[in-house]
Amino acid sequence: MSGYETLPLKMPKGNTHYLYMKKDDNSAASEDSTIFVCNLPADSTLSHIKALCQSLGGSIVESFEWVNVSRNVRAESLTHGLSGGCGRIHMVDAASCNRVLSQAKKNATCGVKWDAKLTIGGKQRYQLLWKYCFPAPDDLQAEVDYFMEEFAAREEEEKKVEKTGRTVVDADGFTTVVKTQKKKSLAMQEAAKQQAEEMKLAEIKRREKREKKDFYRFQIREYKKEQMTDMLTKFKEDQEKVKQYKESGRFNPY
Repeated sequence: MSGYETLPLKMPKGNTHYLYMKKDDNSAASEDSTIFVCNLPADSTLSHIKALCQSLGGSIVESFEWVNVSRNVRAESLTHGLSGGCGRIHMVDAASCNRVLSQAKKNATCGVKWDAKLTIGGKQRYQLLWKYCFPAPDDLQAEVDYFMEEFAAREEEEKKVEKTGRTVVDADGFTTVVKTQKKKSLAMQEAAKQQAEEMKLAEIKRREKREKKDFYRFQIREYKKEQMTDMLTKFKEDQEKVKQYKESGRFNPY
């Protein structure tokens, strides 16, 4: 790429990755101490950039940022078969910037080593991410202890206030001791209300069931009463018939 210093990076697996860098000519950046780089490895971090610049004359990096390149730079990168990203390396001063570019030019043939150990990958990376999803056990225990101490202190204070009462000064300046009472929480009130409704419904069901039983009992009693009345009526009729048979001489029970 024209206008860039080419720096071969010796990767851990033996392959070579080419990095292209120059002074940043973006008007928004500090041209004297900023380096524009292309074709950075995809897993590059600030630690990688610092290690790279340290190997190029012991230069010190202030910060690093990935950038979205212009259409012309992107087209030129694709023309050269480059797939890496681009970024800006902000050095601490102009001397450090010049030293990095000078050392890159000197190492254009032999290249420099790219330290991949600075990147945590594979299983270890995901284990580390999982670990940082949760607080440290000691920190968590400290938070729990603090919360429990605060809760116990508030509870003790409420007990004291409830026991001793509180003083209220009225408009006339008289001090009155008022006994405080704990108010039921909204959840407790709702639970009590629901329980009362359930008891009311249960009582209605029991009453309906009892009324049905009473109604059936009344029907049975009336039926038995009617049977008894019929039996008495038939008994009297039989007595009358026996009397008539006796008077007519036709009564012969044997």
